[in-house]
Amino acid sequence: MSPIDAVPFDPKALRAAFGSFATGVTVVTTYDKSGRAVGFTANSFTSVSLDPAILLVCLGKTSSNYETFTSADRFGVNILSSDQTDISTRFATRGLKDRFAGIDWQAAPDGAPLIEGCAARFDCSVHECIDAGDHVILMGRIERFDSHERHPLIFAEGRYLAPIDLDTPQVRGSVRLGAILTRDEEILLRSDGKGNWHLPLSGAKPGLRSARADLDGFFAAGGASVDWGFLFAIFDGDSDAVPGDADTLAFFHGSLEAGEELPSQCRLFPMDELPMEDVPISAHRAMLRRYVDEHRQQRFGIYVDSPGPRGTVQPLALRPAPYARNIQDKEIV
Repeated sequence: MSPIDAVPFDPKALRAAFGSFATGVTVVTTYDKSGRAVGFTANSFTSVSLDPAILLVCLGKTSSNYETFTSADRFGVNILSSDQTDISTRFATRGLKDRFAGIDWQAAPDGAPLIEGCAARFDCSVHECIDAGDHVILMGRIERFDSHERHPLIFAEGRYLAPIDLDTPQVRGSVRLGAILTRDEEILLRSDGKGNWHLPLSGAKPGLRSARADLDGFFAAGGASVDWGFLFAIFDGDSDAVPGDADTLAFFHGSLEAGEELPSQCRLFPMDELPMEDVPISAHRAMLRRYVDEHRQQRFGIYVDSPGPRGTVQPLALRPAPYARNIQDKEIV
C-alpha cells in the first residue's frame, strides 16, 4: 500500500504505541525575551554525535514554548533523576505561570537555566532547528555538561518506572495510589487493552507523595490535569484489592478539568452506564457502586480496611457503618 492510500492513524493509538518505548525524562530550559526562565518536560531526547558533541530534543508546534525555543540561541537539557517525578509533572502542567517557582536551579554562565539534583545536565548552543511534521527538532551543540551518580527517571506506557538495580533488593513498605476521577457526571476508567476496565493506579512507590506524582505524570503526559480531593478508601496489604508489589492501597477523589484531553487508555463513562461486567476487580466494582450512591446523596465517607471480609465506611460526620470488600458482588452491602 502506498503512503497516499494508507489509512490515517488514530493519533491516540499511535501515541500509546510510541509509549511502549521506555525513555528517560528531561526538562528542556531556556530564557524568554524578557529574561524569564522557561522550560518543558520532554522524553523525546537523544544523543546525536560525540564529535562534534550534539544532542537533540523535539518540541510540538502547538506548545506555548514554541516561539521562545525556536528563537533562542541556547537551551539546556536536564536529565531528571528518579526522585524528581514532581519536577517532571510540574514542567508538564499546562497553564502554570512560573514553573521554576520553588525549584532549586542555577543559571549557567552565559548559558541556560540548569536544575539541581539531576542525573546529568547539558548546556547547549543551538546547532540547527529542523521542521518535522507537527514538531520541530532542536539540535544543540553541547558547550558544557555535568553528570552525577543518580538513577535516572524512567517513563513508559504513560507512567514512571522505578529504576532496576540488581545489587539492591526490592524495597517493601510501598504504597499505590488509586483514583476515582470525575468530570461532570462521568467517571474515568482505564483500559488494560484486553477488554477490561480499571480505576487508575500509580506504580508502587515509597510514599503517597511520590505515588501521586506518578499518577499526575501519567495524566499530564496524556494532556490532562487532576484536582485532587479527599481520601475515599484505604486497603491493607493482605487485601485482595492490593497488587502484590505494594503494602498499602489508597484511593482518593479527584476531578478533571473540563475540555482537556485524556490519556489514550482512558475513557469517561456516565455514572448510570458504568461497564461493571467488564471491571474484573471486585473492590473496584464496590467502590464505583459506593461512589455513585454517595454522589447522589452528597454524603461521602472513607472506607477503612480491617481483618476479615468487611471493613468500615467512616462517614465524614456520622458513625462508622459496615461495608464489604469481598470478591463476590453478592456479599457487598
